[in-house]
Amino acid sequence: MTTFKTDFEKQPQIILKMTNEPKYKGSKNYNKDLLDFIKTSKPSEWSNIQSSINAKYSDLIFILKKGELENYIDKSVTNKVENAIKFCKNDFTVWYINNAKQSEVQELQQIFKNIV
Repeated sequence: MTTFKTDFEKQPQIILKMTNEPKYKGSKNYNKDLLDFIKTSKPSEWSNIQSSINAKYSDLIFILKKGELENYIDKSVTNKVENAIKFCKNDFTVWYINNAKQSEVQELQQIFKNIV
């Protein structure tokens, strides 16, 4: 992943973010931007990463391909764990039903099936 990070951090918009936002590197936004960079700029490597993630499912190790749960659920849920827990308790079922065709829900369905 070091080469991905090196290539990623050479991008002008990323250099600007790292310069203007001292806490950007290592943040959730940095990680999301890095994943987006790999998906768009390194598609064969992203495919290898996805295959590795899928292989871990048989070991009952579940890695979310888009990062943390907050990246999957309602965009109004902020980065706080408490808000994600509240969403899961109160709104998850409706969100799940309304978004059944989306890749995020399908990924979660696969994980749920492996757990149950």
